[in-house]
Amino acid sequence: MKKLFFMLTVICINSFAQPIEFVVTTGAGGPSDYITRKVSELIEKNSNIVTLVVNKPGAGQKIGYDYVEKSEKPTLLISTSEILEFDVLNTVEMLYDLGRFDNLIFTKAGRYNSLKELTNQKEVKFGHGGEKTFSYRSMVESCKKMNCLPVPFKSGSEGLLNVASGTIDAYAVVGYGTRNFTNNEVYNIIGRITLPNNWLRLYAKNITTEQKQKIVNILKKDRKSTRLNSSHVRTSR
Repeated sequence: MKKLFFMLTVICINSFAQPIEFVVTTGAGGPSDYITRKVSELIEKNSNIVTLVVNKPGAGQKIGYDYVEKSEKPTLLISTSEILEFDVLNTVEMLYDLGRFDNLIFTKAGRYNSLKELTNQKEVKFGHGGEKTFSYRSMVESCKKMNCLPVPFKSGSEGLLNVASGTIDAYAVVGYGTRNFTNNEVYNIIGRITLPNNWLRLYAKNITTEQKQKIVNILKKDRKSTRLNSSHVRTSR
């Protein structure tokens, strides 16, 4: 009887345990949202940890990073080198290195081997992430050397929809998870941009040591899933 009571108590505690907020600093549907949900599913499938994916897009990811910085809840965050630009870096702990990646360039303008070849034909409206982000500023510098006009967007999905509609000529999007939300019959990958320190990492805040260890063990065991089976991700290990 005591054993049964103990088991029921454990089940109740787990059922009402505070979920870990898994924050996405961009909108739903983009590559960051996709990989966050994949990792969230992987964690829940292989442990008793409950996660809640929360999208906080806007202001070049600043809204999401500010939210994490001020949060007192158990929190997980997958971020790129963009995090270097925000104070949130001082409040979180780097938990796991998911790998390195390139940015891929998509267009509907035709078959080209490179962005330079495309810009030789005409001035190109070139979309990328929010104008306050590190990668967008790198793109602005690249456009100074070519015939292109940088256009900021709030999310990868918004940018790619604008490529599909012809509003812009090309869009650069992070390579991880790309094949899972784009249609190769619609978009043509014309190039790859390697930016400095282009890494993808999992950060944690207000999470117990036991939870951290469980999460790291799950990710180490299932490295294939965290890489999204994408050849565009270059692991840093």
